[in-house]
Amino acid sequence: MRTALNRYYKKIGVDEKNIHAYRHTFGTNLCRQGVPIQTASKLLGHDDISTTAKYYVNVSADEKARAIETLALNLAVPC
Repeated sequence: MRTALNRYYKKIGVDEKNIHAYRHTFGTNLCRQGVPIQTASKLLGHDDISTTAKYYVNVSADEKARAIETLALNLAVPC
């Protein structure tokens, strides 16, 4: 698989990627689309969701900022 990918990267002029880059992207995209981390963990074949959370789900700076803004907006509304 790696050899085939490396040939393809060379053909299209893209730097080689580690095969795990696709797993990271898959896990991150699942969670960004609202798939529960437990489900993403199972799809990635992990026995423990902490592995998924630690290594496969990346949270961007924009996502963190939006989360804080959401919290601030919700706290600003009187009960």
